[in-house]
Amino acid sequence: MPNRLKLLPDNEPGDKDSYEEFDDMSVGRQHALLTWIRECVVPQKNINRKSCSYSLKHDLEYVTGLYVTNGEFRGAMLYMQYAPANPHERFWNWRIKLTAAAKAAVKKARAGGEFA
Repeated sequence: MPNRLKLLPDNEPGDKDSYEEFDDMSVGRQHALLTWIRECVVPQKNINRKSCSYSLKHDLEYVTGLYVTNGEFRGAMLYMQYAPANPHERFWNWRIKLTAAAKAAVKKARAGGEFA
């Protein structure tokens, strides 16, 4: 992963939420995940404590049907140059928010009660 941020601690051996899981994804799955982040996530000044890596990966799945692990999602966010507020936590938070369109899509998908 060429854009990995240098301020992160190394993953512990066997870390089930390793951000390096992103590197092992197929190119197609990486592309779909990065496209969703690019289109649905925007930076903001404050840390968003309501949306962590775990909840965001579920938002992605509800809207697109794409299942990713917490580690894959964390790795994708690093690839997109979003630094976690605290990389020592299991579920990362960032200084980001979902776009209005993304929020509406998540709300609609969740109201339907089924994944895409």
